Amino acid sequence: MAGPISSHILFIYTDMIDEITYLNEHYTEFEPKCPIVIPSYQNREGTILKDLKSLTNNKVILFIYDIDYDNYKQYLENPNVEIVTIKEKWRSIQRKRHWIQVYLANERPEIENYIMADDDIRKAKLTCYKEDLSITSKYIPIKNALGILEHLHKKYSNTVSGGAGENTGILSGKVVHKNKYFYQVFCFNNKWLKDHPQCMFRDMQNVSEDNVLWYDCYNNNQPYYAFECLYFECNNQRVKTYNSIASTPINRIRNDINALRIMKHNTKLHWSKEWNCWAVRFVPGFTQTPIIWDKVKSILDTNLPNWQDINNNYTEDEFTKTFNLLSDYLKPLFNEDKNDSTLEEFFM
Repeated sequence: MAGPISSHILFIYTDMIDEITYLNEHYTEFEPKCPIVIPSYQNREGTILKDLKSLTNNKVILFIYDIDYDNYKQYLENPNVEIVTIKEKWRSIQRKRHWIQVYLANERPEIENYIMADDDIRKAKLTCYKEDLSITSKYIPIKNALGILEHLHKKYSNTVSGGAGENTGILSGKVVHKNKYFYQVFCFNNKWLKDHPQCMFRDMQNVSEDNVLWYDCYNNNQPYYAFECLYFECNNQRVKTYNSIASTPINRIRNDINALRIMKHNTKLHWSKEWNCWAVRFVPGFTQTPIIWDKVKSILDTNLPNWQDINNNYTEDEFTKTFNLLSDYLKPLFNEDKNDSTLEEFFM
């Protein structure tokens, strides 16, 4: 298998000032032409499904479990909406994302690109400039932001693209970031995924899938692109008005520990202000400091026997105990005065 791409090629320094200025003047002219793909569950309150017109005037494909069909058939009154039912016993957003990608790659070759968005997307921002050319941002309709994402994806990328990975990233908007993480809203090239199934979301019950995705792309020499002139906001755990299976405490624990098991010493550990706990992130070329990794590995070795075999599963108590031991070790190392501070900063 080919080795990883060069870790030093992380940015495309593209002067996007003129392009961003144009987008600010013409953003209302951009709307997505490709399908908007939405994995959804139980037609919960507080999701974007109640206002699909705010996403697109074109195709929307809802992917739901078959037993939920009656909760969603009302959306078929919109001629642009298609419903695809998943006849599986499992309930997992990670496995659902994988199922969707396999289905689209193999059953829907007519689809060139698609945007996969969480159903709790709520706002979008666009980088803009003040009169002195200093960078700021403004809210624009989600529909227009998705249209801009598709436009930039087709211009710069033939793999997978998204917006800024965090809100502050939009202040670096004039740079196209190659191989930098982003979450929750993805523009995929369908043929690329068919040709590179190893870059699909993993078929796992619990894993931090939008971190492992970048790890898998990197190790298979496939670039991904973050257009930081865009930022998409989704409901965080503090404002959700519905119960989320994926966001329960035990699932958060399983997701991060399983991602750590896959990425190992390439995991960049950081402190998540939203979740108030340690979390994982993949950064190309990053290798955890040996003193940190040796202790982390020791905790895994002791509490999750044969943890490196990702097919092994463990009890809720085993996951929780391991997570808490890792927390006890890691928490004093974080600079908690900074949002999402990293251990790398601590040792610089």
